[in-house]
Amino acid sequence: MKNYSKGAEKGLNNPEGVAAVQRLMAKTIVQVEENAEADWADKKKFNKDNLAALKLMRQTIKKMHEGEGELGKDKEAVDAYMAAPDVNSTE
Repeated sequence: MKNYSKGAEKGLNNPEGVAAVQRLMAKTIVQVEENAEADWADKKKFNKDNLAALKLMRQTIKKMHEGEGELGKDKEAVDAYMAAPDVNSTE
């Protein structure tokens, strides 16, 4: 396992970069959640393995969004993104 503490010494762990990564993570979580909910309506079309993967994905996203355990550390960022989606996005 690599030690990335040297990057913090060089100033690579700046607040703007951390905020940008948190916004990107929140945006990704919200997009995956929307796609999983859209696919949930068509769950009859999935085979057994894909349906199990979809269920696991929905459970994981729910834990991220509800703030449970280790996965819940991004709850505030997800809530902030859902309240005001990034309008400066190029996509």
